[in-house]
Amino acid sequence: MSNLKMFCLSMEPNHLKIIKEFNYLPVGLGGKNFSQEWYLDHVGKNISEKNRYYGEYTFHYWLWKNYLDNIAEGWIGFCQYRKFWSVQNENLLPNSLNELKSLVLKRVPDDYEKFDVILGEETSVGKLKTMKFLKRGLKLLVKKPSYVFNLFDKSKRNIKFHFDMWHGSVYLEKAIQLLDDDNRNDFNNFVNTKTSFNPHNMFICKSRE
Repeated sequence: MSNLKMFCLSMEPNHLKIIKEFNYLPVGLGGKNFSQEWYLDHVGKNISEKNRYYGEYTFHYWLWKNYLDNIAEGWIGFCQYRKFWSVQNENLLPNSLNELKSLVLKRVPDDYEKFDVILGEETSVGKLKTMKFLKRGLKLLVKKPSYVFNLFDKSKRNIKFHFDMWHGSVYLEKAIQLLDDDNRNDFNNFVNTKTSFNPHNMFICKSRE
């Protein structure tokens, strides 16, 4: 018996059949025409109009505000139509749907019970190719030439640098200012000192808190 409710997020209505074959819960994001078989982020209390900016988080907000009381105790997880969870660490490039179905997580192992949250493996900002940063952050480099030093010195590529290059230099700073004092200081220190993060907006948790 599964101890996991896995929400699988997609922007394409034609992914419904595949998601249901995994016994996952289909979540439709974006403006396309999804059937009533999908969970949607634009009913009840929602911020769906911000989906183009915040992606998967508009559904996380909807779940928090509208649906948590409908979920019994157990693990709650989130994946995407192109990114899935697996407890295996090899042979993770399936050649068929059936092979993929044998790899994706269906049940959280019992030895994970001592944890509250499961995150994907960390990704180092320094591993990304310099050309990717140039393509995404060329406008920022023109406005703030000092970022060039971080670009070519991988040891200086912290999380804030990564975010600024991908999304712009003011947004993260403005968001941090909205936090309370303790969280503001901790998070500000985190993004300015850490050089790796857990990607893809994917996590599994067992606490509604």
